[in-house]
Amino acid sequence: RDVRGQLLSFALLVLFCVAGLMLWRRQSMQQRLSNQRLKLATAAAGVGIWEFTLATRTYHWDGAMNALFGLDPKTSNERNDDWHQLMLPGELERIKILRPDGQLRFMRNRATLHDEGTGEYTRLIGTTEDVTERKLREADLRIAAIAFECQEAIVVTGADRVIVRVNRGFSELMGYSASEVLGRTPQMFQSGRHNRSFYASMWVDIKT
Repeated sequence: RDVRGQLLSFALLVLFCVAGLMLWRRQSMQQRLSNQRLKLATAAAGVGIWEFTLATRTYHWDGAMNALFGLDPKTSNERNDDWHQLMLPGELERIKILRPDGQLRFMRNRATLHDEGTGEYTRLIGTTEDVTERKLREADLRIAAIAFECQEAIVVTGADRVIVRVNRGFSELMGYSASEVLGRTPQMFQSGRHNRSFYASMWVDIKT
């Protein structure tokens, strides 16, 4: 009876250990999948993840961060703060850098402090995003806005030829206010002195 009891206890212990191992493996797999999804999502979005330990003032970067800054992790120093050398003077807040390959890039940081539940902050965890293309688009839009308000008459239509915007030069030249032409097509400006082939040819050129 003692032997049977010990064998039963041993069998229950084995079953308990096996169940615990399976649960641990499943949780580990879920964690790995979660990390992989996060890595794929941040890589696809062009976002890098970093961590800064306050006590040692050391940076820990993922692969996306090194790719964003054009740095080789194998040649980084112990603190991994080589990226400071890429910063242009006076650009710490906006993070405008000159990469080793000669590219000028704009970065944007987001970060939050963590205290590990002790009430004392120990590290900073954040993300960095390359916003160069967005900056260039904003600059183009500013230039376009300035150019749009020139003395030349400008009409903007959609692909359906419906007028969506006109500038002041247009109103002064044509005598129509913006409210009178928005939502209509340039057909309203036909002089009646040109035949259909003229307009057909004109629209072919414009569409091209």
